[in-house]
Amino acid sequence: MIYRILFIVCVIIFNSCKKPGEKNEESNYIFTGVVVDQVTKQIVAGASVSLGYLLLCDPIYELKNFGSIAISGSDGKFKIIVPKTTYDLNIKGACTYIHAWKDGFIGSSQVFIEDFSPTHDPSPTLGEIGNIELYHYGQLNLHVKNDTINDNIDEVVIYFYKRLNWDGSPPAPGGKNCSGKDFDTVFFYNQLWGNQNYFISAYQYGYSFTSKYLFFDSVSIKPDTITYFSVSF
Repeated sequence: MIYRILFIVCVIIFNSCKKPGEKNEESNYIFTGVVVDQVTKQIVAGASVSLGYLLLCDPIYELKNFGSIAISGSDGKFKIIVPKTTYDLNIKGACTYIHAWKDGFIGSSQVFIEDFSPTHDPSPTLGEIGNIELYHYGQLNLHVKNDTINDNIDEVVIYFYKRLNWDGSPPAPGGKNCSGKDFDTVFFYNQLWGNQNYFISAYQYGYSFTSKYLFFDSVSIKPDTITYFSVSF
């Protein structure tokens, strides 16, 4: 009887040590990691971190935040606690990511979280997810010139984009019409992601995306400065 009483007392003491509002992993999904600067690799304090999801898993939709927002500490570390029942009832089956944001940065890397509902094995990223990187701004000055290399082309449409559509065609709108002989101008693209690749393609005006492009290339945007790129037709 004495041992049984001591056991009950120990259980009560152990349970009372839990922080208010923070239940165990049986009722929560818990994610931890560190926010760092993508360029300097230094830790970033005061960044907001959240679980987000894409509607229908389609990148054309904006990433929506779900649940509470964690703030990275002086050591860059964060902890996100998501109630399992709330998640399973609301966004189960959506493409779920953990991402961060802070003033002075354009965005962050995104850690994809696989389906971690109770009917599946836990995701490999459940728990410690590693680093979330915050990206710097960049700018592109795109120089477009018709120097009559091909005399039968008087007008083209220049597309500049960060990703390809599912069928490989560039997303529209966003085209720049460039017409006339001796056309020579510079287009300025601000608020780009530094250290990220962007695509540039050119189509003859009036042709569809299924037509063969006149020009296709990619450019890596330098952070905190201006990247220069030229296209001629």
